[in-house]
Amino acid sequence: MDFDELVAKTGSGGTAGTGGIGGQGGASGSAGSDGGGADSGGAAGTGGAAGTAGASGSGGTAVDGGKGGMAVDGGKSDVAGDGPRGDSTVDAGKGGDATTDGATDRRSDTIADVRAEAAFDCAAVSGTVYQGHCYYPSPTPTSWDVAATSCAAPSHLAVITTAGEQNVVAAILAGKERWIGLRKDGPPNQESRFYWVTKEAAGFKVWDSYDTGAPEPNFSGDCVRMRLTDAWADTPCTDMYPAVCEYE
Repeated sequence: MDFDELVAKTGSGGTAGTGGIGGQGGASGSAGSDGGGADSGGAAGTGGAAGTAGASGSGGTAVDGGKGGMAVDGGKSDVAGDGPRGDSTVDAGKGGDATTDGATDRRSDTIADVRAEAAFDCAAVSGTVYQGHCYYPSPTPTSWDVAATSCAAPSHLAVITTAGEQNVVAAILAGKERWIGLRKDGPPNQESRFYWVTKEAAGFKVWDSYDTGAPEPNFSGDCVRMRLTDAWADTPCTDMYPAVCEYE
């Protein structure tokens, strides 16, 4: 095979480029004079397309003439020609860092969606703060069971376990009989059966006693109210009284 035939067979288009966006290919080399190979590269495949035969392929060598964009580089133009190199893979078709940017955005959205629970406004319910708890009135007369669900969650009917709490609760709705959070569930009629709505045992007690000498509880009912004297007495749970609530 003579040299001219070799040139004719090797001067065909380059390998088809795949992958990223290629840079602008180099200008086609002008035809070589006297059959010489033009060493300014052939037209590069734009965007990694298959390179066409070099414009001056007649007489160009397989190395210098008409080589298309390389699939490996996927965005470079001429390898051996004089045309400018395409953008590097950093610039060609590379999107944002989805891992970093996306995660940052998601964290920001999550933080933006988090809302701290508003502090309980004790003053707004005419309450009294004592040892970090808010004691406030529920002035509408209801049965004990309704009163127990009328205190805004997580509030509950007032629990009195110290003399200090007794004094605070006694000052709320003073001059009225009012429910507190103490009751028992049915028989037997024993003082030890009374318990607070928080399931605490009734250790501290301010049971009322009467002129007749009869003390409370007299087991006239299962629910407990604070009387006008601020001492406690049991009574039927269906009686209608206002209540004192406690927010912890």
